Amino acid sequence: MKGTLSWKVAALGTAAVMAAACADSTAPLGDRELQVSVRVVNGPAAGSAATTVVVESATFVLGGLKLETAGLDNTIDWVFEQSVVIPLDLTGAPTLAFDTDVPPGIYKELEVSIDKLEIGNPAEQPLIDMWPMLADASVLVQGTVTRDRGSSEPFAFAAPLDVDLELLFDTPRAFTAEQNPVTVVSLTIDMSRWFAAMGDMLDPTDPANRSAIEGNIQASLEVYDDD
Repeated sequence: MKGTLSWKVAALGTAAVMAAACADSTAPLGDRELQVSVRVVNGPAAGSAATTVVVESATFVLGGLKLETAGLDNTIDWVFEQSVVIPLDLTGAPTLAFDTDVPPGIYKELEVSIDKLEIGNPAEQPLIDMWPMLADASVLVQGTVTRDRGSSEPFAFAAPLDVDLELLFDTPRAFTAEQNPVTVVSLTIDMSRWFAAMGDMLDPTDPANRSAIEGNIQASLEVYDDD
């Protein structure tokens, strides 16, 4: 299964962010200076005779953005820290992750962070209330697992991944106070290897497989410049 997915968020506070996470995936593209989208480039693998893993949903926590100054003027780093819970759209309907303006300046690098929702953080408690299985986690995968052609059973795999995905622009990117061309960045996710190892599938309910699955998920993430 191949598809395209993404989400839309504006830097308008917790209430707007929570609403955007449930936005219509057919929403039109934005028109602000910086856009970040997410695409699934390969869906989950089908499995093997020994173990079959069917992914029915996958949810990520996006921890924010950072633009790093190129050091060519008085620009300072721009940081947007707002956690967002994103149910990935596995059907392939495209939406926008971020559609936001940034302070004028010259920047050399963009960082997109995936970070867990922290228990005890008042700013994140409303999201934990909505997504209790993501407490102290940044990734939640749910589906079914079947072993040795037996009966399938549901699973929920939550992981506290903390990843900063970096994109170094080919040339420093200048944003001014006037109207700017839109900068479009994509985060791609290859789900085909999340539960795959040595020609078989990793059982997500087996604690011995946790480290390998977390490593596979982290390795499946890549950010690149669409411009």
